[in-house]
Order: sequence, then structure tokens, then C-alpha cells
Amino acid sequence: MDFPILPEMTARAEGLVDGDILIAAMLAALPYVATDTTRPVLSGVTLVLGNPIEVAAGDGFRMSHQVLGLSFPLEEKIIVPAHGVAILDHVFAKTPRTPPSTTDSLIKVITAKRQLQMAVIGDNKVRLDFGPAASVVINLIVGKPPEWLALIPKGEPVLQSQLFAPQMEAAVKRVRTVAKGGNGIVRMEFADGKLKVSAKGEEQEISATIDTLNTQGEPGRTALNQKYLLDYVSGKQGIVIFSKYTDTGPVVFEYQKSPRVLIMPMAVQWGDETPHAEKAEPQSEAADATSDAESDEESNTNESESSLEEETAEQETGKEEPVTE
Repeated sequence: MDFPILPEMTARAEGLVDGDILIAAMLAALPYVATDTTRPVLSGVTLVLGNPIEVAAGDGFRMSHQVLGLSFPLEEKIIVPAHGVAILDHVFAKTPRTPPSTTDSLIKVITAKRQLQMAVIGDNKVRLDFGPAASVVINLIVGKPPEWLALIPKGEPVLQSQLFAPQMEAAVKRVRTVAKGGNGIVRMEFADGKLKVSAKGEEQEISATIDTLNTQGEPGRTALNQKYLLDYVSGKQGIVIFSKYTDTGPVVFEYQKSPRVLIMPMAVQWGDETPHAEKAEPQSEAADATSDAESDEESNTNESESSLEEETAEQETGKEEPVTE
């Protein structure tokens, strides 16, 4: 009786969505939201409402994107805070399924779709009704989400490879200790049906080679942050598809029905490149903003990894992409 009565809230749009699909997609995007609260629009999961519904999240250097076979009668982008997604998952797991009104089989009750009534309320709220048992009203993050969808590469990749995830995970774990001493960079080189994963530290160099299942466009190479790479492959048991479209754009990872994950590459000096080319490397906006008080290691980290937002800005302005090493 002490709980306050919820005020009447008029919905701008509402419709039925499959809760099993929507909640799972939002949970899959949750690891990619930014933990830094200085950019609130990056600290939540973006729902691109309409037909179809799309789910995206990113922290500036990697992003997750998934197209769902669902629709909503309003074309709009809303940002659900990370904590709100966790609450939805908790309530969804605790709320019993509503069985069909007429059924003669227990199997139909267990496998029945969990339809949620979703409503967009005002400018900053979304309500999800979990049947007659529970409702959740979430205050949305106010602001315009970044144009992550514009960053998704189009066309044919210049390099694509199918990799067995457990082997790739083992290779990255083998080199990660040395990689941590080298700005966290893991180098990936594709040639002759094999992938060489390597890392360089101040006085160390280590590598591991695995077979690829199928590679097109080799030889090819890229360099990624070891933590981002290991976060993605950890726990996966099947085949991961790696795709590279440009030297400066993000690489794309795909795994079964999971969301596509984009990770920005890191600029490195390869063995067959002259030191002069490294001096000519244009600094990114992040590097220009680095203060003199920062350490050399921090400065190198900022210069070696461009952000997704910088890549998006280059595409929106139509400027030529800077050539990086």
C-alpha cells in the first residue's frame, strides 16, 4: 500500500514484440556499451525502431549490431540505459510465460512465444508489459545516438577468413602477456591458408600460427587490441568469420546468430615498411587532443587506435581517409 500509484502515461506508439528475441539481442549488445559516463549516449543500448527493429551499442572503438525479425509502428531511435537492460532481463526471467488461451499440449505452453507489449511514452520513457504479471517503465537516455549504422562496411571485403574460435582464442592467449607490454597490440597476418598471431613487447616477440578453414583475399594483415579480440572469441565453440574491408575501417566479426561486432584496427609498423613511413602518419583527433602531461605510452596508444566516431565523421564529410600504417 505504500507503493506510489503510477501516473497516467499516454503512449505515442505501442505494439507487440517477441520478448525472447528482443531481450536476448539487448543482452548480447550489453558488453559493448561504454563504461565511461562522460558520454551518456554511449552508455546504453540503442534500439532503432521501425521495420525491422535493429539493436546497436558501442564504446567508441568497437560496436555490436543486430537486425531483428521484428517491427514496431514508429520509426525512431531510443537509448535504453545499461542498468535498464539488466532489469528487463531480471524481470523477464522471473515472469512466467502466459500460455495460449486454447491449448491441449504442455509443449505448446513451454514453447509459446513471450509477446511483450512495448510502448514509447513521451520523449524519454519506454514501457514493457510482461503479460498481466508485471510492467517495467524505463527512463531513456536523452540525446541523439551516434550514427553507428553508417559505419557498417558495405560491398565485398578485401580479406575474409573463417576461423575455428577455440584455436583463435588459444593463440591470442598465448601472446597476450607480451601484447600488454606493447600497447595491447595483437598482429594478425593471413597467408598460405594460415593465420599468424603475434605480439611485440619492449624486448620480446612471440607468435602462434593456426590453420584457417577458408580464406579469400590473402595475403592480408591487421592489428587489433588484444582485450577486445579476446573478449569476442572467448567461450565461442564454432566458426568465426573475420572480414576486412579497408585498411583504416573497422574489421567485422560474425558468429552464428550472434550480433556482428566491429573493432577498429590499430596502426603498427610492419617489418617490411620503412621507418620514414611511420613519421608521415597523420595524427588522429584523439592524438591531437593528448596533453603534454601524458606519458609516452599513453600518447602512443591514442595515436595507434582511431575511434569509430572519427571513421564515421570521415564518411559523413566525404573526406579522404588518411593512410595509416
